[in-house]
Parts: sequence; C-alpha cells; structure tokens
Amino acid sequence: MATTPSESDPEGSLEPNAAPPDDGERRLHPFSWLFVLINKLRPMLFPVLLLLFLGRGERWELYGLLGALVLSLYSLAYSFSFRYRIGRDSLVVREGIFNRTVRDIPFARIQNIVQNRNLLHRLFAVTELRLESAGGAKPEAVMSVISAKEARLLERLLHGRGAVGDESGSESASSTVLHAAELGEVIRYGLSSNRGAVLVGAVFAAGWQLQLWESLQFGTAMRWAFGSLASALGGVGDWLATLLTGIIVVLSMMVLLKALSVLMCVLSHYGFRLELDGERIGTRSGLLTRRHASANLSKLQRVLLSQSW
Repeated sequence: MATTPSESDPEGSLEPNAAPPDDGERRLHPFSWLFVLINKLRPMLFPVLLLLFLGRGERWELYGLLGALVLSLYSLAYSFSFRYRIGRDSLVVREGIFNRTVRDIPFARIQNIVQNRNLLHRLFAVTELRLESAGGAKPEAVMSVISAKEARLLERLLHGRGAVGDESGSESASSTVLHAAELGEVIRYGLSSNRGAVLVGAVFAAGWQLQLWESLQFGTAMRWAFGSLASALGGVGDWLATLLTGIIVVLSMMVLLKALSVLMCVLSHYGFRLELDGERIGTRSGLLTRRHASANLSKLQRVLLSQSW
C-alpha cells in the first residue's frame, strides 16, 4: 500500500534527519543490463549446450532462443527504465516499460535487507539488493544491480545511520559477531542434510527429459558396471555376489549423496556469521555467492529450532 513520504517512523528507530532530503533520481549500475541478460538466458544455457553437442539432428528446440532473445531485450529495457530516489524517510521506486509503476516505500516498512553477490558481482564490485517487508508476498524492491558502495550506503540510511555524503564503504564498527561457524560445523551440517538427493534427482529428471541418458548409453554403462562387479565377486556364490553387489551400490550412492550435500552446504554456508548491529541482526555466508541479510531485531516474532536424528 502506497504511503506518503511524510509518514513518520512509528517505533522511533530512525534517528532525526538520518536520511537526506531528496537528491534526485538514481539509476542502476551501468552493467545492470549484463546481469539481467545472464539471469534470463541462464535457464536455457544447459539445454542448448546439450542439443548442440549431444543432439541427433533435431534442432527445432533452438527456435526457443528467439523467445529468449525477445525476453532479454525486454529485460534490458526494463533495467534501463528502473529509477529510484532516496527521500528523507522513504524510498521512491519507478519501474516498468509499458505499465509504469511508482512505489513510495517508507523506511520503517522495510524490515529485511538482502544482498546477493556471486563471482561476477564481485568482479564488477556490484550487488543485487532486495528490500523486503514482513507481510509482503514479494520484495518491496529488487535492485539488480547497483554498486556495492551504493548498496552499503543505502543500507545504512535504511538503518537510520549515515548520510549521502558519507562515501566510506566500511562495515559498521559497532557490529558484534554472535556466532561464526567453523568449516567443521558446516561439513557436519552437510552430512546431516539431504541436499545431495535433491540435486541428483534434478539431474536424473533433466537427463530423462532431454533424453540425455540414451545419448550417453547410460543403461548400457550401468549394466556393464553391475556385471563387472558381480563377476569380481563370483567366487563367493551367485546369491551372495548379487547381495554384495547391491550393498556396494547402495553404500556408494549414499556416500555420493552425502558428498554432494557437504559440497552444497559449503558453497552456501561457508564463512557463516551471525551479527548484531544495534537494533538489527544479520547473517553473512557463502563461498562463491556471498549473501548478506539483516532484519530489525524487534520485528522477530519466533525462533524455530529443528534437529533431526
């Protein structure tokens, strides 16, 4: 629901004159179009590569690239049309091409601030910034992408600290690290999760949908592996060889799934830190893609603890 910029902070969490007066509209980073293009084309990259190198002469699927091109051009125009303006106590966002939308978002409404930075983001010193409210089904605003310095500056303003003239990009010295997870903790978390099963299931489903297993003769390779293993164990009897073969295969799959789970958890939660900065609590984690999220401590309503066997 749109509100006027003059709406005051009901909880008094913002310091007086913490946010600057209107200093004009701002645009996204000049390379924003590149990240939008990559995000739109990423889902089609793997299928296209499979069709190019493993296809059997059928290329009608490549015509889908035409639709992806149109969608990409629309996304590029959308990123160039995105504008935002920092007011004294609200953020005004303008977006859309044919259907223009103007949103006046009070600082007090924004409760969660999330930054996502992958390797490409860090190479260009940019970040994706997501501003979320507690009851919203979708983010109040998604800025993809803005400079990392601009994101830190905007985050300080939303926290009620700093000013537009402050060009320092350093983190707040007042933040306290409540917990810093060691690598061993992350590995144990990976061993206790089943993320690898989800990944393997997705790979098998994609391979079946794209007829990848037929192209790679996966069934023939599996029958050869089973036959070789059973032959190696043939000296202990046929029934025992079959039983041992099944046990070895099951144990191998379990080891593979746990290894994938550990790898995914390390990629997602490496360097995890839980920090307290004034009235806000935040997390930082990630190996390749760094994720930073923070929320107002007074807005937290429950704590859920979950522990499997």
